[in-house]
Amino acid sequence: MKPFVVGCSEKYGDKLKFGVVNTGANKRLAIGQRVMGIPTMVVYEGGEKLETLGKDDASEANIEALVQRYI
Repeated sequence: MKPFVVGCSEKYGDKLKFGVVNTGANKRLAIGQRVMGIPTMVVYEGGEKLETLGKDDASEANIEALVQRYI
C-alpha cells in the first residue's frame, strides 16, 4: 500500500497533508488512536478524527475514494 499512498501524497499533497506513523515505535499513540491493524488510514480536520479506513477496508479503490471525499 505504501507506494500507492506515496503516489496519492504526490498527486494530492497540495490539497491534503499526508503523514506516516511508525506504530511499532509509537505504540501508545497507535493505541490511543485505536489503530488495530496495519494499514490504517485516518482523516483528521482541526484535530478531530473524521473517518478511518481499517486494514480490512484499505484497498487502493477505497483509499482513492477517501481522498476524493476530502479534497
